[in-house]
Amino acid sequence: MSNDRRAAANMDSATVLDAVAPFVASFGFKIHDRDSPRMAFCSCFFLIINDHWVLCTAAHVMDDIIELQQKGIRLTDWHINDVFTKAAKDYVYPFDVSKRERFYIRDDALGLDYCLVYVESIAAISMNSRGLRAMGRAMIGDAEQAEKWVVTGFPSEFASFSGDSIHQRHYTIGVTPVSRPSNWDPDKNHHSLFGRLDTPNDEFAQIDIKGMSGGPVFGLFRQDNGTFNVRLVAVQSGWSKQSRTITACPIEAFLDAVDRLIADNRDNQA
Repeated sequence: MSNDRRAAANMDSATVLDAVAPFVASFGFKIHDRDSPRMAFCSCFFLIINDHWVLCTAAHVMDDIIELQQKGIRLTDWHINDVFTKAAKDYVYPFDVSKRERFYIRDDALGLDYCLVYVESIAAISMNSRGLRAMGRAMIGDAEQAEKWVVTGFPSEFASFSGDSIHQRHYTIGVTPVSRPSNWDPDKNHHSLFGRLDTPNDEFAQIDIKGMSGGPVFGLFRQDNGTFNVRLVAVQSGWSKQSRTITACPIEAFLDAVDRLIADNRDNQA
């Protein structure tokens, strides 16, 4: 397993990369729909909810997986790629998201695209021991209060595998918050955040970020001393390649709703 790091966040990119690296991950699996299986990779991150680890990604990613399974296509070699915390030749962690408890909400009209997958304790302990981290509420911020956003994940076009060797290219890309584009589908994304990808050079101007859906969007919050705090603000959901515009789902309101569901369930069981 190996990866390249590419960063452009219109500030100290190395500082941003160091801040987000412990939380960056992806999961993958082989799709047996042709003579030679192909590998799928999906961006994700981990949260701590009610003292438990959960994997967070976009709900449409899970819907795509379910659609493959309903067609009778065999999916194997499920794994977590915590590429920044493993040695280059270390093994990925086996983790089948399709067989674990999950909670997800998808409503394209409202712009809701969230999926949580339960991570059992032994898996959380193992990944944490290697340096992978899950984010608690102290790491959550309000996207509208951030000066700048950063989307991070693994574009599919740069992912490959050969035998047991996996190679991915990780991108950390600055995003400027923008208003809802006037030409956006009026029947979709009513509660989505919109942002335009930075294009500091030709590489970033041409990149297709397909595969980064479900990855974290971090906000940069300027402090009085001129430094930035980095907080998770959203889940990356979709994008328009033509306009370089992403849609993202605010994480704070979603987690507030999840906390209320947990509290209500606890009260009902009392």
